[in-house]
Amino acid sequence: MIGVGIGIPFFKSFGGIDAQAQAHFNRVIADGGLIPSGLSGVNAFFTTVKTIYGTADITTAISVGLDAQVLGYKLGAGAGTTAGQAAQKLYSCSGASGDVVQTTAASQPLLLVHSGANYWWGSGISGSYCTTPNSLANTITGDIEIKAKINIPNFSGQKSIIVKSEGVGAAAGFAYNFFVNNGGLGFGYSTIGTTGTRITSVSSADLVSIGYSVNTDIFVSVSRNAVTGDIVFKYSFDGTTYTQLGGTVSSTPSLIFGLNSSVVVGNWSDIIFFFEGRIYSVSISNTIGGSSTQTFNPNSYNAATSQTQWTSSTGEIWSVQTGTATTGYKGVLVDRSITMFDGINDQLLSGTIATYQYITSNVSARTYNMVSSSTIITGSNDSHAIFNNGGTMSAYNQSVLSFGVGLLNNLRNLQANFNGGSSETFTNNILGNTGNTGAFTATQVRLGNNPVGPFTNCLINTAITTIAVMTNTQKNEMYDYIRSINNNAF
Repeated sequence: MIGVGIGIPFFKSFGGIDAQAQAHFNRVIADGGLIPSGLSGVNAFFTTVKTIYGTADITTAISVGLDAQVLGYKLGAGAGTTAGQAAQKLYSCSGASGDVVQTTAASQPLLLVHSGANYWWGSGISGSYCTTPNSLANTITGDIEIKAKINIPNFSGQKSIIVKSEGVGAAAGFAYNFFVNNGGLGFGYSTIGTTGTRITSVSSADLVSIGYSVNTDIFVSVSRNAVTGDIVFKYSFDGTTYTQLGGTVSSTPSLIFGLNSSVVVGNWSDIIFFFEGRIYSVSISNTIGGSSTQTFNPNSYNAATSQTQWTSSTGEIWSVQTGTATTGYKGVLVDRSITMFDGINDQLLSGTIATYQYITSNVSARTYNMVSSSTIITGSNDSHAIFNNGGTMSAYNQSVLSFGVGLLNNLRNLQANFNGGSSETFTNNILGNTGNTGAFTATQVRLGNNPVGPFTNCLINTAITTIAVMTNTQKNEMYDYIRSINNNAF
């Protein structure tokens, strides 16, 4: 976002809704876009920014604004992992010329939309999953019932919803697994803790026959009676009334092996069954039709407490894992709408904006790689960049000024006052370094890469760039606001 204050109090209309907020909302909807936070979220953004800058006209304060949750987005076509979830456009406050858009179809970053309920999104690649330690609650040997709310983007491949296992190869331990198999449902269990029985009796055709289609939510369940060996799959569209799906499957009556291992949501031992899609919840019960003994419930996640762990409603601690790959989409806990860049070819570029030179740039981002010179946000060419300078985040505008922090694998807000020889850098509003960043000018904003550097594997939640360097008061107020719309994650 680009902004400057003109010292005039802001105004409201439309019964408490700022007139320009209403106009922005109307424009996005008319263009086929969506705003997860709704009109109230847009109004809060406009009135807050106007208050910070003391202006009645948002166009004199903001030229380019980037936040999918608050200002809106438009989906692209996408393919594969990004099918139906690619960011064709992020809307700004100044009209079509300032909106940040894809440059080619291949460059579409991933949009993970949050419209009410938290969920874990699985990227379908190694290293991305959630886990909780072994406990009596998840060491089930007799009757077992597992319920899950999921959303899958395609009917291809095997996707593990939840598994209790450990190790790899011949040494692998295994107790039970509930999974998606080419759009159908499967269940596996072991009586000896290594090899086991694998049941796949629900096909994608069975799911289609009940009205299910990809990229939509569905509740699914599986139960196994240890005494009779009967295995039953069910589905529900409301999470309350479940209907049996397919016939009852027979297995040899037996106990499940009581494996002393963690429980994993999203893949199996990080070697197979990588889940692709959304998992809203998973519950495990040691009785069929009874209460849950353990629950995977991302709605209990609180970014203000921890970005990597949360305590579920049944008491266990779940940890989010993202792996160490320097490219590719990562599994992530989604508690607001976010934009993810794959580090391969994803980028967004704004239209032409007014020339600027001495500015303040804010970006709330989470970086996943250590690739030198990869850029989160930059102006046209190589100006006003916030980038990874050999493992340390830095600002560049002809000269380099370090933030003094490395690439931490969590969301944080980076702010650079591009002010020539008296420039400053801040991480989560804490001063890093002061010095010189040079004096290049810029007429665009680019996200996800720099024309002279590699692409960046990262999340970008919010970006705000002001035409003039912020005062200390404006800096503090803007940081507080950015932090609030990012669920106080930093």
